[in-house]
Amino acid sequence: FAGENLCIASKKVNGRLKYGCIDFDGNIAVPLIYSRIEKKSAADMTFYCGFVEDEEIVLYDEKFNPCFTSVWKSCSFNNDEIRLENEKGSYLYKTGDKGLLFRSANLTCKIMEKPVELNIYSRVLLSKLTPAMIEKMTDFTDCYVSYVFSGDETAFKETGADIWQFRKLFPDSEEIVSKSLENVSELHIYSVGSEDGILLYDVSLSADVNIEYAAEDESIQTLDTQVKAAVRFRGNYETDLEAVFGSFEPQM
Repeated sequence: FAGENLCIASKKVNGRLKYGCIDFDGNIAVPLIYSRIEKKSAADMTFYCGFVEDEEIVLYDEKFNPCFTSVWKSCSFNNDEIRLENEKGSYLYKTGDKGLLFRSANLTCKIMEKPVELNIYSRVLLSKLTPAMIEKMTDFTDCYVSYVFSGDETAFKETGADIWQFRKLFPDSEEIVSKSLENVSELHIYSVGSEDGILLYDVSLSADVNIEYAAEDESIQTLDTQVKAAVRFRGNYETDLEAVFGSFEPQM
């Protein structure tokens, strides 16, 4: 038995044994899709890990409610700590009287394929975030930066953001021939208050760029400089989180 009035059940699907949960009336409570289900514990709390062909893990609480909307590549338990990992990074939670407490997020993000570390340890900030919210913000920032440097609006428009609220780099300069992103040196997420009860966040990044421009004598010159980008997000949950405006500023 597992959870409240549930028991772990199995059946053969295409010759393979699959596991899930049913209630006492035989109704399926957790789909029978897992290659195995393991009971885990952190301090005094009970959890269950559902393994999908040993490639993905879904973490459930003791009542078999999903703890996250995300799936994981690994999920390790150590005393009162749970470390969750996926292809983007590692997230550390601790168990407490109020459930799971978010303690750290360590990601290796890619902005136009340029790697940059994002490390969050602020308990105040982490108490407002989920891994999915962090990844949604960094994914959008990558999309915005790609739009600024490539000029291709297709992927950016698919995000649903108002493109007119997101500034380009040197938008009014006719002398710019080309610009390329060379390196991203810093990436941060900040909590910046709220508006009408909706939480606000800023994603900030610093980057090195190379710019080619036409000089007065019509020769092509190059300039290596630093820029700073910022994206404002609003939302209390991953489902309502949205980007509202963005800017690029040269740091000369």
